[in-house]
Amino acid sequence: MIHSFFRFLLRAIALCDGAEFSFSLFMMKRIYLIFSLFALWFGCQNPAPGTAVPVTETPIAETPILHRDSLRADSVALARIQENILDSLWREKILNQAFNQLKTFRARSVARFKSDSFYFEKGPLLCSDATHLLLFLRNRDGYFGEYSIWELNSDTIWSELLVLETDITTLGVLFKDLNGDGNKDFILEGYGASGTEEKHLNEVYLYNPRQHSLDYIENMGMNPHFYPQEGVVTCYYNPLGVWSAEKYRLHWNKLELLEEIEVQMCDRIEEPKNMCCDRNIYRYRNGEKYLFKQDKICAFPAEYKSYETLIKNPE
Repeated sequence: MIHSFFRFLLRAIALCDGAEFSFSLFMMKRIYLIFSLFALWFGCQNPAPGTAVPVTETPIAETPILHRDSLRADSVALARIQENILDSLWREKILNQAFNQLKTFRARSVARFKSDSFYFEKGPLLCSDATHLLLFLRNRDGYFGEYSIWELNSDTIWSELLVLETDITTLGVLFKDLNGDGNKDFILEGYGASGTEEKHLNEVYLYNPRQHSLDYIENMGMNPHFYPQEGVVTCYYNPLGVWSAEKYRLHWNKLELLEEIEVQMCDRIEEPKNMCCDRNIYRYRNGEKYLFKQDKICAFPAEYKSYETLIKNPE
């Protein structure tokens, strides 16, 4: 309707000439501006009640929101990667320093050296016909570190047999023939950080000269004592109230369970000599467990000796 009116005005102006045309053009512009403002105002008004206004919904893609925990986990993972890289660089640096120092003892069959960051011992540590190296590298933090065992293959080439990290339970290391084959074995000595009574937690590695390896004895209990002639290992743990012990047959680095002992106190009393206990001794026949003996003795058999007795016993 508005556009029809404007077309009419244009035709009327076209019939005029001269000044009348200029005036008509001026008036036409003003009228056009007024009608444009009117049309704009009319279009901004609310629709009449009951009039449906179609609305087109445009789906908006959901933007994933990073959770605070995921950000923290990523930061922790990145920090661990950085720490591992720094630890590797530190180990490589100290390892090079240790072997450079070791070169100065090349002419000696037995040598020891200690610094603030490493320690090594060279000599016939495992057997008499080979040269081995015990090396300890201290960590960057200075609290713990790692032990490694190396074997000399030629005049200058060392091969790594074993690497073990230390922690709060580590006491030290020991070389001793545990299975009676004439070769010394390696023991990483440890002691439990929690619990009561004796808690010697040792990792035992038997030296295999044929394979040039150190073979770990798995599933061994606390406070082990080795009997090389019998091929037997005994272990025990005696916390307050309930004591337990196991005897194993040693098949190289595999253990065969032979006997289990359970000792439980009947009552808690102040005088140890008046203690009352129930002791059950179980044994195994063809892999089947059976009750071998039951009594009131508050102790293990004599063969269940302490670990301290083993390491103090001279070879």
